[in-house]
Amino acid sequence: MINAKEEFLDHIEKVMLNNLQPTAPYIIKSIILIGRKKWDLAVLPLKHSDEEFDRFLNILNFEYDNKNHFQTIRGNIWFSNGTWSERDINNKVYTWQHKGPPLFNNILHICENELNLYKRT
Repeated sequence: MINAKEEFLDHIEKVMLNNLQPTAPYIIKSIILIGRKKWDLAVLPLKHSDEEFDRFLNILNFEYDNKNHFQTIRGNIWFSNGTWSERDINNKVYTWQHKGPPLFNNILHICENELNLYKRT
């Protein structure tokens, strides 16, 4: 059995430890669906307070069997550095997977750089 809250916090810690940027990412928003008898929703809003973060973690404080090949938890976590995590399948087990910035953010950054170069000439 796995505790969803501990799994979430372990993933966040790994993301922060593996971050190669000078400032560590912090969670800016998260939406998680929890499938038990019915789908519950845990939402960590943008600009959340410590109290909202604690309530969010309390919702995730439950045990589940991750070996039943059913996705008990689905969701996304967005970080301040533009990266994000989602629940994805890995070796027939659903786990949190950290992803780089979406391509759209990269395109915007390239366009901003080109615009700045154009303004200088």
